[in-house]
Amino acid sequence: MRHDRSVARTALRPLLAIVVALAAAMAVAASPAAADGPHSYVRDNHGSDLGSVWFKSSGDHFYVCDHARDGHSVVAQYSYRLSGGGTSKLVQLWNHTGSKYNGCVDFGRAADIPEKRTVTYRACTGEYGSRKVLACGPWRTATS
Repeated sequence: MRHDRSVARTALRPLLAIVVALAAAMAVAASPAAADGPHSYVRDNHGSDLGSVWFKSSGDHFYVCDHARDGHSVVAQYSYRLSGGGTSKLVQLWNHTGSKYNGCVDFGRAADIPEKRTVTYRACTGEYGSRKVLACGPWRTATS
């Protein structure tokens, strides 16, 4: 009988190791470092969405989405905190492809922001040819 118990324990050890490894992997995947920042929306005078921007820290992705067939581009404006405490220059990422398809452009790794920095961003509309920004939504913050 003792022999049967030790065989059963030995057989269960690999299964227990797999369960522990899966639990650890799920905890890492749910960590705040992989969190997404909030959306910033730019709206017209009637409150209709013209476009949006959101930041995904895993890979430094900015998603710039055009929601309106109005002839204007949507642009993300962002900056981040430098290691010395200052702020980086303001960067603009233009989605000039329009609202067809899903209207979103993934600027993956375009930012290449150092880890654990505060990123400030917002959605704007503008004229791509002249790079003139017309209107902007509220600033949002996330952590890279």
